[in-house]
Amino acid sequence: MILCHCSKVTDRAIESALDEGASSLEEVRQLTRAGRCCGGCLPAVAELVSRRIPLRIAPAGVDLAAE
Repeated sequence: MILCHCSKVTDRAIESALDEGASSLEEVRQLTRAGRCCGGCLPAVAELVSRRIPLRIAPAGVDLAAE
């Protein structure tokens, strides 16, 4: 199923990126180009990624990279 219509990225391409070692939503976006144009697909892409990799959400002002 196509998740990103702008870049023609399928759910299988997202799964493949995760299988190849992508460890974040941003890495999946870089590898597949999903969500790089209008961003309308990002909720669906993020949900698919979060099924395999828990998304870390912090309150505003908290730098997760510093943890």
